[in-house]
Amino acid sequence: MATGSDSNKVQAVSDMSTIAFFYLLRVGEYTSHRQHEHRRTQQFRPCDITFWDKDDNVIPNTAPLEALYLATSATMRITNQKNGTKGDRISHSASGLLVCPVRALARRVHHIMSHPQCSATDIISTYYSPHAHRPLALQPGDINTAIKITVRAIGLDKKGFPPNSVSSHSLRAGGAMAMHLNNIPSATIRKQGRWSSDTFLMYIHAQISAFSNGLSTAMSTEIGWHNIDGPNVATH
Repeated sequence: MATGSDSNKVQAVSDMSTIAFFYLLRVGEYTSHRQHEHRRTQQFRPCDITFWDKDDNVIPNTAPLEALYLATSATMRITNQKNGTKGDRISHSASGLLVCPVRALARRVHHIMSHPQCSATDIISTYYSPHAHRPLALQPGDINTAIKITVRAIGLDKKGFPPNSVSSHSLRAGGAMAMHLNNIPSATIRKQGRWSSDTFLMYIHAQISAFSNGLSTAMSTEIGWHNIDGPNVATH
């Protein structure tokens, strides 16, 4: 089992993978940019996250983890993103399951806010290392590596998804796909992913077998019909 800074990094990767999947995040919205890079997209920070309890009251980001775990939903505020939108908000409710985007956000915010070297303006993937002189933040490569390892670990490579075919972007694409397969309206997917058009449809993989489940049965079902373009009936 990983210890020290390793365990903190592993937890950060796990939490951010969950958050990116459910909130349909771009990798540049939560990982560290190289110092020489100048991007329009700004990463999410604890100060951009609002937790809500069952009575729609705000739970402060400085609250203990146990209090943050009581949140029934969490909202992300977008300060600036790839398509130029500012001030937009996206929310998710707590799933009540082992994998929960709200609890993952709670862990990240609590980890950052509970260390004196960190602040509410650090990016959400920041993690504390007792062996470093300053807090660290996940790099895109950290997420890429984790995704590839996970694909092989859970056997997706045997289902036609080899590790070299996936990347950090697969979390955003996979989240959109999961919503589509569960009959979430396209307008909702577009809103959650902050797409300004139906470009998200490029992420919907037609080769997924779930799309054809029951299709042959439906196509074999006989129904009554008539040709509406049939011959005119003359009246006398």
